[in-house]
Amino acid sequence: MVGSSWDKPLVERAVERLVEELGDRVTAVALFGSRARGDSKEWSDFDFLIVVRGVSGVEGRFRIYDPLRRVLKRDVTVLDIDEAEIFREGLTVDSFLLNVAWDAVILYDPTGRLTRLFERVKAAVRGAGLIRYRTRDGKYGWRPTGGRLGVIEV
Repeated sequence: MVGSSWDKPLVERAVERLVEELGDRVTAVALFGSRARGDSKEWSDFDFLIVVRGVSGVEGRFRIYDPLRRVLKRDVTVLDIDEAEIFREGLTVDSFLLNVAWDAVILYDPTGRLTRLFERVKAAVRGAGLIRYRTRDGKYGWRPTGGRLGVIEV
């Protein structure tokens, strides 16, 4: 769902700047969290999943973070993951990645790989009959509609 709590042209400009600076080392970008869900507050940060190739370490993280922060002029949280890790066979989708996939607004995905992965995750969730719930402190969790939950293949 595209939330109304973020300025789409501004976020797109930030992603364009990131891609300009890192080139083909950025392979996909998604917005997730409260801004993607549309339930953010004015002071909420922007949460990004950035899929990269050959970018690592503190300097690499700064090179990802800096263009986003400069354009958005807001707090930014970046989850960077190497494409070899997220697109590998046998990927284990933990509850955090499940929430990212469920909320994600794909902003940049020229190959469509992230979009396809997240579609498979969502289909597996629906097939397993999982229900998302929100805790009193605003966190999210998942529970099966009945019985025990086993391994979900994506």
